[in-house]
Amino acid sequence: MVAHKRVAVGTRLKCIQVEHNPQHDQGETACVLRFEGGERYTLHFGETMKSSKNGDVYLECLGGKPSRCVVGTW
Repeated sequence: MVAHKRVAVGTRLKCIQVEHNPQHDQGETACVLRFEGGERYTLHFGETMKSSKNGDVYLECLGGKPSRCVVGTW
């Protein structure tokens, strides 16, 4: 887990940055959002979604050793 945040219904979430670790193969990278209750969503760079419920959302990075992934909320 990289970070977590409490969100409200209708909060927009956008994968705004995914960086590769230069020491490893790039492969597929993305932002992975895991909500309370177990729902998981994979957002590739530039993709957006809206939260369907209130609660905590956890950010993880998908890929072989990505160095950074960031999700913007508004």
